[in-house]
Amino acid sequence: CVQTSRKDVMYFRVLYPGSHATLQVFLKKGESVLAESDAMVSMSEHVDIQGKMTGGVAAGLARSILTSESLFMQEMVALSGDDNEVMLSPASGLPGDIAIVEVSQGNMLLSEGAFLACEPTVQLGARSQGILRGALARTGIFAIEATGTGLLAFNGFGALHKYSLGPGEVRDAFDTV
Repeated sequence: CVQTSRKDVMYFRVLYPGSHATLQVFLKKGESVLAESDAMVSMSEHVDIQGKMTGGVAAGLARSILTSESLFMQEMVALSGDDNEVMLSPASGLPGDIAIVEVSQGNMLLSEGAFLACEPTVQLGARSQGILRGALARTGIFAIEATGTGLLAFNGFGALHKYSLGPGEVRDAFDTV
């Protein structure tokens, strides 16, 4: 899990880690962040919020139908200044922690409802986990797939545990709530 602290560009920080974590995002003029629908807690006065369908109509519909995520995301854009703040919290209302990762190579799969926010350079889609895996893990046949590069924040029911993987190593993790 990454807690970024870059002052020269947008950065993410988890506040109140544990069962009721909140994501704090700092934006400079022109920067934006994408978040799940209804995740907004508060924002600075120079931040504009709008609904956005990422990836086009077909990709947005597939992601929405197959993973139960919202068709539209919130996009918060800093209109001026270098010290804009956006506060986000999981829309599910379930108690749990938030993790921040840097998506850089390959992809990352998230369980239904785990996506919280990302930089616009991270693309989200739906990917099949297979019928047997989806049924046994009770996470659904489809997962949210994050590709591209940039920061990604996700949440889970309860505590989150970090694994450090070696080159080529894959680990399946299932959030079964």
